[in-house]
Amino acid sequence: MDLFIAALLFFAYSMILLIFGKHGFGDFTSVRKFFIADGKLKLPLLIVTFAATWVSSTTVLGLTGRFYATGWQPLLFIVGSWFVGALLLLPLVKRIRSYDIVTVPEFFYKRYHSRLLQFLGGLVVIIAYLFYITIQIYGFGLVTTHLLDIPYYLSILIIFLFLLYTSFGGFVSVARTDLAQLVLTGVAILIAGFFVMKNLNAANIQVSMDMLRHVTMDEGLFYLVMMSWIWMMGKTSNPQYLVRIMAAESDRAAKKMIVYSLVILLVLYLILWFVGVGISFLLPDYSGASEELFLVAIQQLAASPWGAVILIGVMASAVSTANSQLLIVTGSFLVDLFPYLSRQKQVRFHRMILFMSALIAVLIAVEKPDSILNHVIYIWGFLAMTFFWPLYGGLFWKKVGCRTVLISILGGWTVTSVADLMNWGLHPVWWGMLAATVLFFLAGLFERGEGRDPLF
Repeated sequence: MDLFIAALLFFAYSMILLIFGKHGFGDFTSVRKFFIADGKLKLPLLIVTFAATWVSSTTVLGLTGRFYATGWQPLLFIVGSWFVGALLLLPLVKRIRSYDIVTVPEFFYKRYHSRLLQFLGGLVVIIAYLFYITIQIYGFGLVTTHLLDIPYYLSILIIFLFLLYTSFGGFVSVARTDLAQLVLTGVAILIAGFFVMKNLNAANIQVSMDMLRHVTMDEGLFYLVMMSWIWMMGKTSNPQYLVRIMAAESDRAAKKMIVYSLVILLVLYLILWFVGVGISFLLPDYSGASEELFLVAIQQLAASPWGAVILIGVMASAVSTANSQLLIVTGSFLVDLFPYLSRQKQVRFHRMILFMSALIAVLIAVEKPDSILNHVIYIWGFLAMTFFWPLYGGLFWKKVGCRTVLISILGGWTVTSVADLMNWGLHPVWWGMLAATVLFFLAGLFERGEGRDPLF
């Protein structure tokens, strides 16, 4: 890959971020405006920010490696579960938007009258998203190191600066940059699919039916079905999508955002599946790390400058997810952990929190977390245990109160920890989610009214 062309394209990408990210810089008139655009974001930006936040470096790097190894299995049991989880957001739209909230944990206070639950929810969001941002930083670092032939540490410093710049303008700034990021990511995936097809044709490999037959289920059908339950619940209760529902200008716009985004995402995932399985025919002897497969394949299969364009698209997918999550972390610090801060202090501290959160994620990323999807399932599992049933129960089951929610959440966390230590066979987060579900309904049956927080 021509280093000069790669550097030139990277410079162009940096300029795009500078142009699109400058909107709203220095504008912090209210928490609601900064973190959810005052609930006035229009449909076109809603669609691009929902889809761009969804497609991350985890999607492109981690999932492509899974497609390579196991064929269409992840398409059904992981991606399919995500889509079902997204559709389950539709019944929540009208009800959750009726609450005047800025963060998802704030729902715990408004619905259950519990500062303790709000604090715990905020803590989970902060910890989970800091690790998720770390994974995006790691993905960006891998790609930039391959593209520009620079040290990994310099690569993660670059994304640190990108995240700060695109996040300092608040939600509208992130949504505007997501427009550029989604276009770049989509173009990159399309080009990758084209070059895989081109190389398959050049090698006279007829793979149409073979690709459909290519599937591995070494983990067992029962395990895959059980884990798909976690992926589904994690997607439904993921704050980065719920925040976009709250940012929509209307209930109708929020529902359209979900449906139209899924159409775009379906196309991108089908192409990624083709890329992953196609690479398995072209590079059948690859034995490196699964998250580096895509990068190695693109370097071998795509001609310059198109290979550089593809890698920049992967970088864009990492930034579009990480800056959204960085805003959510900052919002939870200000609203959920310290809800009594005055507006003046919120204005004074919000950028400092943004900076420190990004810095912590970068420092964690220095250790290069391996096996991307294995880390993600823990994050999604804890988000599901903390938010899925409390959200649905709070919105559709009037009898449920804070004690039920507290028992369910703490029970789920405890069982996950025990299952991890005792090695119970299935993934620890599955046991934790099962415990959280059972405890939620059992405790809910004995709840007397909504109940108030016994501690706050």
